[in-house]
Amino acid sequence: MEIVDHDPKWEENAVNTIKRLRSILGSAAIDIQHIGSTAIRHIKAKPVIDIAVLVRNFEEVLALTPALEKGGFIFRGWEGKEDRQPVFQCGEYIPEEKDMRLLTHYIHIVKAGSRQWDNYINFRDYMNEHPAVASEYETLKMRLEKKYKNDYSGYHKGKQDYIAVIIKAANRWAGSKRFLG
Repeated sequence: MEIVDHDPKWEENAVNTIKRLRSILGSAAIDIQHIGSTAIRHIKAKPVIDIAVLVRNFEEVLALTPALEKGGFIFRGWEGKEDRQPVFQCGEYIPEEKDMRLLTHYIHIVKAGSRQWDNYINFRDYMNEHPAVASEYETLKMRLEKKYKNDYSGYHKGKQDYIAVIIKAANRWAGSKRFLG
């Protein structure tokens, strides 16, 4: 696990991945968005692209698993405790390793009407609109990277409380933006 400087190519990579997903998922996808730390401008992040796919129901997407896997998107199971959602991964081939794939993308399938979609989008947008908060988040990530260099679970747990606080602020912020029009 390594946190690196923000790379503008992450956005281009996300756009290309979203195009590939749209071509496979068709009308099963209501919306597809680049989320996570690589979607927050100007902060360091793990070079892993997170993409959220909004769907009406999971069954429609799961029925497309063979086509997704043929397109390089590997089903990895379910994530979350309460609002469980399917997750796919994809990556790029490592030139030095024949047939070795580096998993560089997480594809989170999110059901329409779930709070998770708003959390993903509002967190990203709030961080991009509030650079001081994004900088705090980057500082936390850097501290946790040093503490949990080889322990992704510890790193992830170390961010959870902070993320929960920011999601609440982000959801209030997004709600006030809609209210003010």
